[in-house]
Order: sequence, then C-alpha cells, then structure tokens
Amino acid sequence: NAVEVELMFTKLIQDNGFNFRYDTWSDADLGGWCDPVKKEIVVAEDRPKAQQIRTMIHEIAHMFAHVSQDDFNSKKPRDLVEVEAESIAYTVSKMIGLDASAYSVGYVIHGAKITLRSQWKL
Repeated sequence: NAVEVELMFTKLIQDNGFNFRYDTWSDADLGGWCDPVKKEIVVAEDRPKAQQIRTMIHEIAHMFAHVSQDDFNSKKPRDLVEVEAESIAYTVSKMIGLDASAYSVGYVIHGAKITLRSQWKL
C-alpha cells in the first residue's frame, strides 16, 4: 500500500533528524532534493504517487550516503553522487515492488556517461 510505504519512509527521514515535505515549483525536471543545511527532504507534490515514493527513496539515499560528507560531497563529481543515489533508489524501489526501471536505468546510464567523460577526459 502506497500510503504505508510513504509513512514508513517519512518516519525514516524524521528518525534521522530530517524533516519531510511536499512542495511545488516550476522546474518539471526536478523531482525533489535533499538539503543537508536545512536538514530536509522535499518532493514534488504534483507527481504521481509512485514517482513521489521513488524520489523520496532517491533523496533518502542522499541523506544516508552523502550528507555526512563535507559540503554535501564536494569531493565527488555531482553526476557520480546522482548515479549513486539513483542506483540505491532503483534497488530499494525494486525490493518494495515499485518498478522504477523506466526512469532509473536511463538516469543512471546518462549520469555514468557524464562521470566517465569527466573522470577520464573521454
């Protein structure tokens, strides 16, 4: 049930000292963000529930994998950070029965290509 999954992830966020909220903005490509300074995760309110949950998982991945590092992972290329978060989101989504492959696979491949180009000057 999507509501139970959403509540479980919201509790996970809050139990780790972050706030969670839905909001709206004009950038249709932006599904959400994790703000390490404000300690909050924000997800687009105007998306389908499955996409909101997948985005929530992606931002939780940032919360666990990247927030504790200096300046929100300034030592890693941004594309690599996004590939890591989306790979986690894809795996967790699949574990809970949410098919995120239509979005996640392309996102990870695109981010990985950019990361490879920048790392090895391809």
